Amino acid sequence: MVRARRSIKLAAAGLLLLPSLWAAGIPGSFLYRSNGTTGGIVVVDGSGSTYYQIVPAGGAGFQTTENFTNSIVQEFGPSRNGSRIAFSSSHWGYIEKDLQSTNLPSQRIFIMNADGTGVRQLTYHNPAAAESASDFAPKASPDGTKVAYLGGETIAPPGTISNNGVNCSGQETQALWMMNSDGSNPHVVRSVDWGHVSYCNAGAVLEVTWSPDGTKLAVRDYFGTCAGQLEVGIMNADGSNYQQLSCIPSNGGPSVGLDWSPDGTKVVALIGGASSSGFQVWDVSGTTPVATTSFANTFPDANNGYFPVRFSPDSTMLAIADGNNGGTIRVVDLSGNSIANISTLGHENMANGYDAFWWSASPPGTLESMTLPQSSIYINACASYTVELLPSTYNSSGTLLTHGFQGANVNITSGDGDSYWVDPFGTIQYSQTRDSATGTVQLSNFTVSSNTIPLTVDSACNCQTKSASGLTVKRSGLRYVTGSEDQMVQTLTVTNSTGAPVTGPINIVISSLSSAVNLTNLSGTSGCASAGSPYITAMQSGSLAAGASVSVQLLFRDPLLSGFTYTTAVTTGAGAP
Repeated sequence: MVRARRSIKLAAAGLLLLPSLWAAGIPGSFLYRSNGTTGGIVVVDGSGSTYYQIVPAGGAGFQTTENFTNSIVQEFGPSRNGSRIAFSSSHWGYIEKDLQSTNLPSQRIFIMNADGTGVRQLTYHNPAAAESASDFAPKASPDGTKVAYLGGETIAPPGTISNNGVNCSGQETQALWMMNSDGSNPHVVRSVDWGHVSYCNAGAVLEVTWSPDGTKLAVRDYFGTCAGQLEVGIMNADGSNYQQLSCIPSNGGPSVGLDWSPDGTKVVALIGGASSSGFQVWDVSGTTPVATTSFANTFPDANNGYFPVRFSPDSTMLAIADGNNGGTIRVVDLSGNSIANISTLGHENMANGYDAFWWSASPPGTLESMTLPQSSIYINACASYTVELLPSTYNSSGTLLTHGFQGANVNITSGDGDSYWVDPFGTIQYSQTRDSATGTVQLSNFTVSSNTIPLTVDSACNCQTKSASGLTVKRSGLRYVTGSEDQMVQTLTVTNSTGAPVTGPINIVISSLSSAVNLTNLSGTSGCASAGSPYITAMQSGSLAAGASVSVQLLFRDPLLSGFTYTTAVTTGAGAP
């Protein structure tokens, strides 16, 4: 877990616009990878007036001991329907113990809901691989049910022979993989044609994007017939019916810059050599792709051709992510004529050199409010006890945008100012060996700040009372969340049969939960009843009258779809659950 001894209020990102260029209006919103230490995905609308950040939420149980020298999110690809975001990250690779000689974990594929909740790891180190290699550049399918990605630990099967007779069996290489969005059914859809290569470490795939109907893919790789050079092409989503669009010189050729238009009729790619790259558009509405408009890449090329490009929601414009010098989103027409430039200079600069850019059809609206759901926060010295702050940011229409946050303002009014930790996922806990303190907590997300709530830090490990009888828990049936194949909801109802009022808080500790399953809306982790297990708060304050009941919903993710069990314990009163 990343632990900041004293959290600070972060300055809002600067967004520099060219006002005269906005006359025509820029629809939707842009998503790009943050180069800041919180490492999330920054969202900015077409007018430049709204921006916020999506950070993978700690509610999924993901925490890291690493310093944030790199972004949490490396590369990402949202579903076109706006429901899911697939992303690659190396910050949780240490769980697999697959560190490379550089002592940096390889990237693996994750998926999360569009607001940053429900984070799930989808790929893992292949134990048959002699060396740890990354899975990266994931793209969620338009409906969010599948993920295409670049798999670095693809192993040639026994009997693999190159065209000059070399036995390449067991050779690790890259391939284009596909899986369901719960991680099931991973399989290769495009890889090295071993009969056409003369050495065993041949080939790599660098980029993939979906057609808007989810039936086809556009790819950039070395697997075609361009004599060992990069190429771009289109194919069916199962890898069949490949059609080459262009060869790209392998010496300094562009590595990133590929998209399929939302109307399904066009593909754009950055092609050419290191000093002569340009963008080419093809009409792919017929049986044979036809090259149409093209224009030179006139932007500074300090990072070997990493210029992610995205069509506008109406397919009439292109946005090019230029990550040089802090970052600029360059909006042009299909002939390359400039329409607008958005500079991302400021606290949350655009990261350079990654396939991490998206043009969404949905504008976020004006940021209006940010809330913390708790009436107060209590933390103490019980070692595993944590509290999830669970911030929510809404727009002026009341739509939930994100559970991410940019800054934490903890104001200790008395006692030890270093008595707490707030990590980048919004988890707060006691800083061991420190003294007690009181104060307030407030979070911010660029232009909005949350409500301010009281904070109490207790330097002793005091436990709530574990109810042996009199407080009963009744479970409803599990039901699937609409549109999700691995997310389920269950309601727990606590009834007070003690004959007397029970003083809150009332928490329910969820223990013995199957290791592959996460409680994604947990209130924190227990420090007493079952240390380290998740708990959920059923009632934070007041008393539960005799004969009265209180209910709370649990949100689970079961990526293996294998079913699960758990036990419950009710804890009440002051202290850690």
